[in-house]
Amino acid sequence: LVTPIPMYFGESLVQWDAAIIPILGSRMNDVGPSQAEELSTQLWTNATYGSQQIDGLPLIAAAAGTYAGQSRAAYTALQANVIAAGAIDPTRGALMQYIASAAKFNRGEMPDFGITGPGTWTRLSRDYTGLEQYIITPGSSFDRVTEGPRAGFKALMVGDVPIYIDHTYGVEGTLYLFKKRYTAFYLHRACAFAFSGFASTLPNYQLGYVGLVATALETVCVRPGSVTRITGFNFDTV
Repeated sequence: LVTPIPMYFGESLVQWDAAIIPILGSRMNDVGPSQAEELSTQLWTNATYGSQQIDGLPLIAAAAGTYAGQSRAAYTALQANVIAAGAIDPTRGALMQYIASAAKFNRGEMPDFGITGPGTWTRLSRDYTGLEQYIITPGSSFDRVTEGPRAGFKALMVGDVPIYIDHTYGVEGTLYLFKKRYTAFYLHRACAFAFSGFASTLPNYQLGYVGLVATALETVCVRPGSVTRITGFNFDTV
């Protein structure tokens, strides 16, 4: 992953005496969010084996094709647990079934957490909010509490497995269940968000400088069976 940081001659002249927001400083600060945006997008969408992008969840959590240079048909240990829910609401009862399936497929290891899109998560939350109760302590009332009564959850717990929401990149109708010990990012220590320094653009017949931040990394799952992908859930429009 390479992010260029240009600084052209004309921009330098303008910035020298009249800097409202330093262009170079803002571009340097934007490298982190820019690379995070690209990595998050590819993590949720890339299903192509052997691409220049990081391996995405659709590629890791698959039951067919090639992964880690091996055929999943020949090496069944590389197959993930893939389930088609079939246009149903993501309720606690339904998720308990799939969590049990994930544990069985992963030789008895329960998933650590689940993650899904905002519309799917809010559809699951319907199965919780209707059961909430508010208990008032005798001699007290909600108007005496600064923060008011608490309602809702940051993570919806199903069978002791927290289900989290990815507001920006989560794929609606799809839920991933993970055992985190088997999946990680691996960065090359010689190219871990390394900055090249600035070089002149004169060889390209331009006045200015350009630098870049380079990262060599890959998403690695040493046990794809630890990942369960459930598709087909109904979801809310948010």
